[in-house]
Amino acid sequence: MAASIAPECNEIKEKYDTCFLKWYSEKYLRGNTTSNDCEELFTKYKTCLNVCASMLLSRAVTIAVAVSRTALYWRSSNNPANIYHQVVLKEKGIDSMLEDARKSTTKEFDAETLRRG
Repeated sequence: MAASIAPECNEIKEKYDTCFLKWYSEKYLRGNTTSNDCEELFTKYKTCLNVCASMLLSRAVTIAVAVSRTALYWRSSNNPANIYHQVVLKEKGIDSMLEDARKSTTKEFDAETLRRG
């Protein structure tokens, strides 16, 4: 039998699979479709999967928050690397060139956009 998608649920899945195969071959195929012999095991397995899914979602959210915080830090002006780059750009006179390029690019883009209508 195949393993569960959540390794923590392998044991209960194995019990459910065994129960289901027994019910299917001994009862269902002989016309007895009214019994629910494995319902309790199936409910336990679903509960296990839901708990594992919740834990995975919680971990994913924690990771996403950490990544977002890291990205915000690296973009912030308080980041030592950004402060260093700002100082170097200013020392070399590149900061004013960048600002001029940004202004002219915006004006050119706006003018081109207006011409196109």
